Amino acid sequence: LSVFLNGLKHCFQGVLIANPQDTDTLINTLAQEKPNILPIINTLMVSLLQNPRFQKMDFSWLHATITGGMATQLAVANRWRQITGCVVNQGYGLSETSPIIAITRCKKHEHFLNHVGQVLKETKVKLLNRKGRVVKQGEPGELYVKGPQVMSGYWRSIKETAAVMKNGWFKTGDIARIDNDGNIEIVDRIKDMIVISGFNVFPSEVEYVLNQHEKVIESAVIGAKSNFGNEIIKAFIVVESPLTKKSIKQFCKTHLASYKVPGEIVFVDEIPKSHIGKILKRNLKAAV
Repeated sequence: LSVFLNGLKHCFQGVLIANPQDTDTLINTLAQEKPNILPIINTLMVSLLQNPRFQKMDFSWLHATITGGMATQLAVANRWRQITGCVVNQGYGLSETSPIIAITRCKKHEHFLNHVGQVLKETKVKLLNRKGRVVKQGEPGELYVKGPQVMSGYWRSIKETAAVMKNGWFKTGDIARIDNDGNIEIVDRIKDMIVISGFNVFPSEVEYVLNQHEKVIESAVIGAKSNFGNEIIKAFIVVESPLTKKSIKQFCKTHLASYKVPGEIVFVDEIPKSHIGKILKRNLKAAV
């Protein structure tokens, strides 16, 4: 929304894709309109990159790719640059922040940066631990944001507003890190965190490793209950050619601590997504 509206402000022509999950129609539109700036989401990039027609296109017209809505996977960003010649720039925000907080700066780098960049002008952020104290530099904490784009509150929902607004600061529900240069790395959603034998495991970290496997197209990781009642890591994986659960676990063991290796693996034809392509983990949890 921010990219689209700011484009209109600078006299760009905007093209709205009614159904971005219709890959063939999306490719036809891209070939016809040749957009200079493409706002897109990670899962749609995966879908396009799997299409032979897309792989053969001329992308001399594409100057900037800006992603948001969910974390952009390194493997996907690298493949995108290989096919299109365009570096991916990540942005970050929420509906409650109208909706942007930070973005990586276009043309300031020549490779994908695994963070969402720096905050916008007049925007302030801080990271707090569970006790409400500011964390040390480089440590993870819940991200709070304050600025002119932050909402006043939820419509006619005083209780819900009070739960997320603290003295003008909006409580995002996201765990993040901030480096010495002020770049923000989004770790994961607090509500998606999995606790294994007292250790915190963020699904994004496991998904990052799974998606590095050359035969894995995409994955989604959630916490689930085992037969013994304790929480385990459950991974849903879409593959392009047959794989065994044993080989996936062995691959994970070479890149993750043992307690972060999925205890259960499910191969699926597709992962449930919203109409714009965001993975619906609540659907996966409901099906467990």
